[in-house]
Amino acid sequence: MSFMPIRFGVAQICLNGHAVTGELDRFPEKSQKYCKYCGAPTITACPNCHEGIRGKQSGGGLLYYAGYRPPNHCHECGKAYPWIEAKLEAARELAKEELEPDDAQVLSDALPDLVASTPKTPVAVGRVKRIFNKVGPAVGEGFKEILVGVIAETAKRAIWS
Repeated sequence: MSFMPIRFGVAQICLNGHAVTGELDRFPEKSQKYCKYCGAPTITACPNCHEGIRGKQSGGGLLYYAGYRPPNHCHECGKAYPWIEAKLEAARELAKEELEPDDAQVLSDALPDLVASTPKTPVAVGRVKRIFNKVGPAVGEGFKEILVGVIAETAKRAIWS
């Protein structure tokens, strides 16, 4: 039995992270200059290195056509995509409005280790949980709404379960 090599389609994503398509190369008619959900411009390549955004995966004997979720970071240069940067900035702004200055700085410093699974992720989770325990559920829900779609699964489970 022979398998097709694994390949990735090209994705088109708006600057706020809404996926237009994970298969722009196969279905160019799905292209949109602007997002139908929020009106933001769309991109198909990393703004930093210009590598195409990885879309849906196929090959290896299987087709992966289940829901497509935009990646957080470029697979070529490792930089966070604009929608991740926008979410992190929104979380920093909320922290400045709702937290004491020291706690806002701690949360801001922890955010990169929540978005990417790193050796420091458990430390960042602990710091964020301590802050959320101080501020109450309403503020914690605000952060959850901003961050739940972009932080690493292990961090998400540890903070909100």
